[in-house]
Amino acid sequence: MFQFSYLYSSERPGPGPCSLRGTGVEPMPAFDLSRPAAFLAITASTAIVWTSFTLSIRIFLRWKINGPFGFDDAACGAATLLGILYSSLMLAQLPFGLGRHTDDLSAATIQRARLLTWISTMVLTLGLTCALLSMCFLMVRICGIARKAWVAYGIAVTACVLAVVSICLTAFQCELPTPWDISRPEFCLDLWALYASTTTIMIALELAIVIAAIVLVRSLQMPLCLKAQVIALFALRLLIIAPNTTRLRYLHIALFSADWSYARVPLQIVNQITLHLSIILATIPCAKPFLTVFESGGLHLPAEAAPTELPELNRPPVDDHSNTITSVRHDPADAETAARDRSLGAPKSESSDLRILRTDSVVVAYDDAENLLHQRKSVEGPEINNWRLPEL
Repeated sequence: MFQFSYLYSSERPGPGPCSLRGTGVEPMPAFDLSRPAAFLAITASTAIVWTSFTLSIRIFLRWKINGPFGFDDAACGAATLLGILYSSLMLAQLPFGLGRHTDDLSAATIQRARLLTWISTMVLTLGLTCALLSMCFLMVRICGIARKAWVAYGIAVTACVLAVVSICLTAFQCELPTPWDISRPEFCLDLWALYASTTTIMIALELAIVIAAIVLVRSLQMPLCLKAQVIALFALRLLIIAPNTTRLRYLHIALFSADWSYARVPLQIVNQITLHLSIILATIPCAKPFLTVFESGGLHLPAEAAPTELPELNRPPVDDHSNTITSVRHDPADAETAARDRSLGAPKSESSDLRILRTDSVVVAYDDAENLLHQRKSVEGPEINNWRLPEL
């Protein structure tokens, strides 16, 4: 899948000054970098841009569309920061000989490059672990049932234990006080066995997370079409297996090559692809609402919709008698009729009672943000609480 045949050409420049000009290595004109170092710089810069863009999409989704923020978002954010840090460490190694032949570098420069490589290896392990944890917590969010999420929690715990063990072994991989100095293999651990076993277990965990997602989603009560979409989004995680497997090949070449600083370039490029692809694939299952927004032709954001009021209704004026004082005069004829009815035992008529009716004005407002109707009664006297219709 990944070919770096240019690194293993039989043509190679002899020892020369630190600058690449005149050594026979084709430089990158703007930065005076060799071709392998230029490829690494382009890969790292592109990875930083795309991973940052992916994180911004995830933050937008949680903030505006399908929040709230959860542990999966926190893990993805941590993985993104670690991915940016890892790529920055790769760029920082370029002035210390990464991509150049070892014979052209001083011993002090090589030691600084090995120190940065030692740090970046632990950052890589943490970044891959955080990306895997993000997928586990996303499964828990989708499942929502604790008794069905134990598989995701189990994978998360296994990934954390693997990360702790791997980082501890890497931190003390060689004899103190310089555990990054791998120039004397007799004073170091078997680095090939360490890195190969860690990578193999990570591949197994990636397979486990995909299988667990398929099993959990199949057991949920949702439409078949939606199940297929969720399973397909989680199955994209299988793309990470190819660069992870390729890492093993170039890891073996980098560890056992005499030209250490030059032979590590393919490994670092594949590491960049593996880490940042893992982070991006952790966000893809959340990106469906983001794509739906553009398919619908606009952003429908309830949180930002300004409340609007219905225009005033043009109705005929209604006399308001709330403040009208009506004088009631005594009518002798009516009094005689009422007395006669009472003497005859006639039933009392409810309509004969005099009543005072009070007319209240009503203001109706429509709040587009919550899609509810609010009716507020404004009357004279004590203030009346607002009344709200149920959701439509």
